[in-house]
Amino acid sequence: MAPISDFQLSDIMQRDVRHVSPACTLTEAARRMEDEHISSLLVLADGKLVGILTERDLVRFMHDRVALEMPVASLMSSPVLTAQADLDFASAYTLTMSRQVRHLVVLGSAGEVIGMVSETDFRSHLGLRLLHQLDSLTAIMDREMPLLPPHASLEEGLRLMVSKGASYVLVVSGRQPLGIVTERDMPGLIAGGVPPGTLAMRDVMRGPVRTVDARASFAEAAGQMFDHHLRHLAVVDEDACIVGMLTQHRLLEQVGFSLVEDAWRNLVESQEALLRSEENLNRAQAVARTGSWYLNIQANRMEWSAETYRMFGIAPDTPMNLELLLAHIHPDDREPLLVAWDAALHGDPYDIEHRILIGGEVRWVHERAELSFDTNGHPLFAVGTVQDVTDLRLARQQVEFMAHHDALTRLPNRILARDRFDQAIALAARESRKVALLFLDLDNFKNINDTLGHQAGDHLLQQVVGRLNEAVRGSDTISRQGGDEFLVILSALEDENGADAVARHIVERLGQPIKVDGHELHTSGSIGISIFPDDGDEFDTLLKKADMAMYSAKESGRATYRFFTEEMNVHAFERLQMQNRLRHALAQDEFLLHYQPQVDLKTGRILGFEALLRWQNEELGMVMPGRFIPVAEESGLILPIGAWVLREACRQAREWQDRLGVRIPVAVNLSALQFRRGGLVETITGVLAETGLAPGLLELELTESMLLHDIDAVLAAMDRIRALGVNMSIDDFGTGYSSLSYLKRLPVNRLKIDQSFVRDMMADPDDASIVRAIVQMAHSLKLTVIAEGVEEVEQAQWLEREGCEQAQGYHFGRPMPADAVAELLRAAPAAIPPDR
Repeated sequence: MAPISDFQLSDIMQRDVRHVSPACTLTEAARRMEDEHISSLLVLADGKLVGILTERDLVRFMHDRVALEMPVASLMSSPVLTAQADLDFASAYTLTMSRQVRHLVVLGSAGEVIGMVSETDFRSHLGLRLLHQLDSLTAIMDREMPLLPPHASLEEGLRLMVSKGASYVLVVSGRQPLGIVTERDMPGLIAGGVPPGTLAMRDVMRGPVRTVDARASFAEAAGQMFDHHLRHLAVVDEDACIVGMLTQHRLLEQVGFSLVEDAWRNLVESQEALLRSEENLNRAQAVARTGSWYLNIQANRMEWSAETYRMFGIAPDTPMNLELLLAHIHPDDREPLLVAWDAALHGDPYDIEHRILIGGEVRWVHERAELSFDTNGHPLFAVGTVQDVTDLRLARQQVEFMAHHDALTRLPNRILARDRFDQAIALAARESRKVALLFLDLDNFKNINDTLGHQAGDHLLQQVVGRLNEAVRGSDTISRQGGDEFLVILSALEDENGADAVARHIVERLGQPIKVDGHELHTSGSIGISIFPDDGDEFDTLLKKADMAMYSAKESGRATYRFFTEEMNVHAFERLQMQNRLRHALAQDEFLLHYQPQVDLKTGRILGFEALLRWQNEELGMVMPGRFIPVAEESGLILPIGAWVLREACRQAREWQDRLGVRIPVAVNLSALQFRRGGLVETITGVLAETGLAPGLLELELTESMLLHDIDAVLAAMDRIRALGVNMSIDDFGTGYSSLSYLKRLPVNRLKIDQSFVRDMMADPDDASIVRAIVQMAHSLKLTVIAEGVEEVEQAQWLEREGCEQAQGYHFGRPMPADAVAELLRAAPAAIPPDR
């Protein structure tokens, strides 16, 4: 095996570097990382390196509920650590470890990206070198491990990984390891698009967990990790109970310490070796910002490396002594340093972090040393290192800040909010006062974000924070929970009236127009309120109840606030029960379709049927869509349910054709989630092939709101669907925000007028004017118009006079089972135009 000193970065780097453009979305990037089994993606703009996206970043994004369609330009880590291809292995390794990063990008002579080196590449070239010196496995394993039971949510797992800076969470039963969730699982989870709050750890964990006995040597454990390409190895006792975890990063750190310590010993043992390697050593130390020193204690003679002189701001080769050294130590740190040194002379480890003075600048250094003693215990000499950790301390402070604050608004995040809440209730309990949690969700924020872009959305959020600050006291806490959700902690309240006044003030302030990037925007806030100690005494309990109250505020028309009541708890429990029942409904064959006829207003003949989903549950009876569809969309279950509806409707239409000889079109409603992330085109292709239904007999109904999100991507997907020969229409027209510029670009056949306008158009002149305008506009775009909700003959006659061609509603027929449709078609054969 070639010595490490023979390697350069060009020898160990991966040359096939994967990259994306800054405009690539988070979902696309995650899907690529998952498909290609890679831990990072570089971000290149016009061939230049501008950032990097790693698995560790994805953990944070999932935890913070970052929008999946955000471009990586606003999420990537930057700047990226780089090095030239001729940098030697030891220097590159020291550089990477000292900067606490896992990826080193290799640049060519012109600054172009030519390769990348990861922790795994370092590990594969180190092999098992030097591990014979590291006999204690338990000394370096992680003892404080993030552990969760199988039923815990993935959201809890993400919170643990972020708060502890861990690359994994172990799933355990008692102390028995069952599975593991790691950073490597994040790309697939993000690409899947299912919210982490809907998944349990048991749903996503990988198992069984690879383990090693705690009595094994470090070399045995490391060998197992190398042989099986493991990043994580669980350490268990004789009862197979977890006692620690060995990670790839910790292993490489330990190998690195051995490399450096061996270098120090070699310096002492051979001055000739020092002279031969001085140039390379100085170079490595400069790169790592680490100097070395040697002290002959008996002769009181000290020798410093060139990097140590540079670090202390002292001219090279200046004779060093204790007085000169102390003159460069910060006055407040001189005594602690002397105490530590005295202890080291008596056998204690010398490991201290202190400040030094360079001109008027204060910097931080970390010193470590090993002392050698004679047989009588007298100290002979010491070999030490000194590392400039100023940037590292600043980075840690920044990491500490970012771990407890939101990057966009600089507000406390949920972790810090929890700590502030604990302090507030401790004070309130002593003083017999109350604490209020206000959970705020902005109304219509998604529409603004989707229409004007994420930058405008970010600017809006920052202005919202300003208005929230105006509404609370300095002793209160405002926290951003993620997305457009905020938490306000009101401390030391006499009673609920204080929370009532603040909530009213917030609603009033948010109801006023906000100018953002030249646009006057209108938003509002829905607020839920829970009170300590009335509603509970734990953060999670009160947060959950405030969240319930917020949803009650939204259901009450938005732009308002509600205090938590026990009735809300019952309602939330019912929704949870419904979600659990929905998870089993498909497998238990509980769904069925009813079909409502769509007719020609001139002839009264049937032109097709709209497929309407029903749920027949043993306990709940017949459940209508308005009751369970919102729950299915929130949980992501709408994807498999929507696929079933599409398949069943096409199967039934083909059955009518085969049994009755009637080619009758069927219309199917799509959900926004199904359209954006459900692999819809592939599903349609498969269903048509499976059922044998002609594409022209299938129509997909899309709502206006579905078309607002990323119009170019929407158009591309619709063009692919139209290329299959499938028809499309816009459902509930008039309730969204479509513009003519969008409509004329959409490959749709029909507009469906929402029943809310049809219902009152005979009595309300405004509704009549809206219906008339929709008909005229549709005809100008050469689109057919169908009105839904027609219940009276007068409505049908009025629509026909105004030029509306088609209609559906109770006047023509209620939704009916498939067998009833067959009887209807036998009695009144449908007139089906060849093309609609």
